[in-house]
Amino acid sequence: MESFEEIYGRMMDNYNKMSGNYPSEASDIAIRLKLLAGEIQSCEMNLDFVKNQMFLHTAVGEYLDYHGKQRGLTRKQAVKAKGMANFGTAGALTYDVTVPKGTVVATTGENPVMFETDENAVIKSGQARVSVSCTALTGGSNGNVKSGTITVIVTPKADIVSVTNTQSFYGGTDTESDDDFRKRIEDSLINVSNGMNTAYYKKLALSVEGVGSVGIIPLNRGAGTLDVYISGEGTTASTALVAKVQSLINEKREINTDVLVKSASAWNFTLSLSITVKPGYDFNELKEKCTAVLKEYVLSLGIGTPVYVADLSELIYHIEGIYNHSFSTSDRFPNQTVFPNVTNVSITEGSR
Repeated sequence: MESFEEIYGRMMDNYNKMSGNYPSEASDIAIRLKLLAGEIQSCEMNLDFVKNQMFLHTAVGEYLDYHGKQRGLTRKQAVKAKGMANFGTAGALTYDVTVPKGTVVATTGENPVMFETDENAVIKSGQARVSVSCTALTGGSNGNVKSGTITVIVTPKADIVSVTNTQSFYGGTDTESDDDFRKRIEDSLINVSNGMNTAYYKKLALSVEGVGSVGIIPLNRGAGTLDVYISGEGTTASTALVAKVQSLINEKREINTDVLVKSASAWNFTLSLSITVKPGYDFNELKEKCTAVLKEYVLSLGIGTPVYVADLSELIYHIEGIYNHSFSTSDRFPNQTVFPNVTNVSITEGSR
């Protein structure tokens, strides 16, 4: 696309060719040419934007949503994280204390994440604690907080003096990004769903908010059967999510096909490697960075996706400060019922 200066300069050159001179910058002619050049550039910018939105590979935002609708696909919205919070009194009381539904609690820090209780709960007389189901106020992966991080009672209640979560909250997912949604649309074009193949059921399952990956096993229970395994974003699927996908497939499945939806389980394993750091870099800091990068990558793979050491090595290679590295781990090949999950990364320091 031409810049304003290029358009204006071309117009001035053409004016010179036709009139024999360049107009003064302060002249009426030059001012008119500047205004016209600005409008022409604005038109070119709009045309360039429209051109990009016409094609799947360059469309963004709502325009990418239009491409998805042409394939019967909609962008998955953010899902709220869930978990259990423990409310406590200063000690065992002689009367019941109610924790009302809608009580808001939060994590500490500059950007606290808030949750609310899903139901009324009662700390019985003679007891000091009660565990209550909670849901994040907003959807997103930031609601997947670690154990012990929820410690603030936002809406105080008489006699309730503490709150904590002994287990991590999970299930929160972000709104599907343009890149992820684009890939799903591309997959629907490559693997055409005709209502009678595995791609059709995979497309149905992935259309449900909260489903991160899908594995399909046809004929698993005999002729006319098909098993669908689902997971969240690196987590096992909840009972509610399995039921939601099952309901959708029951409604859309082909006649005389028995489709059963199940939650995929995590295939836990350890990655072992040795890294050599460059001078001036701290081994422990690079160890933490390598651990985070490897875990995040493996969780992004989804059900049945192989874990190749070559791909892991490529990730480590691009971390600044790594001089050399060596994996003592072999490739992993999970089946369609599990998703790979790194529970531990063992990293030793090598020598140059």
